[in-house]
Amino acid sequence: MDTIEELVHSIRTIDNLFIITGAGISVASGITPFRGTDPDAVWNKDVTEKGTFAYFREDVLGSWNWYCTRFSSLFGKKPNPAHYATADLVRYFETRNKHCALVTQNIDGLHKTDLSLDVIEVHGSVQYLRCATQGCVFGEPTGRVPFTKDMLETFLRVPTLKNIPTCSACGDYLRPHVLWFDEYYTAHEDYRFQDFPDRLYDAQLCLCIGTSFSVGVTAAVIQHAFSRDIPLWVIDPVDPNSVYMHWIQGKAEVVLPKLVQQL
Repeated sequence: MDTIEELVHSIRTIDNLFIITGAGISVASGITPFRGTDPDAVWNKDVTEKGTFAYFREDVLGSWNWYCTRFSSLFGKKPNPAHYATADLVRYFETRNKHCALVTQNIDGLHKTDLSLDVIEVHGSVQYLRCATQGCVFGEPTGRVPFTKDMLETFLRVPTLKNIPTCSACGDYLRPHVLWFDEYYTAHEDYRFQDFPDRLYDAQLCLCIGTSFSVGVTAAVIQHAFSRDIPLWVIDPVDPNSVYMHWIQGKAEVVLPKLVQQL
């Protein structure tokens, strides 16, 4: 196990940092993790076939009910000290004419609360919906509409097909603006997956915060770091069990503020 002081020293010596965050960074905001050892993890409760576009087309009402029941809790959540410390870390580099890329796997939008931050939300955002018809002005690859609290409450109050929002342009049902398991990262411009390789390629150190390393983007980070002999640091309560990773055990909301304070 490594120390905060060692990570601080490493950060001070580089010009380009790559940060990727996962569900663990938002736990202190009251958001249940999606995977991992937590018994309440979302993907531990439902087979991932429900988180697919195919399921949406097969059962629009069932898909909306599944999504809103599980992810409505993300609305109204506030950033915690880990989000603020991450923003401070990005600014630490910017004020020194250095570079720091911030990528999140989370759809909660909590990094985006600070509108000045350039954040790649590679899995989309719960704050938006989009038309289910590809090529529609409000559908992929570029379209979206805000997912308002009124839309959500109307559906949850009476979960019927009639209360599922429809597209004002073509009339199709609106769908969550998130990456589902049977879709590609390149499906929508908002995922900014085209920016991901460039940001990662330039990195001199990769910092992974609160992630279970269970999806494609984290696999790419690991492969890139190992192939180029780039230090890979992990902040998480759970040991990543890799001799190639530097691990700081602890919760993000505790470790990150200490890290920034020591820079």
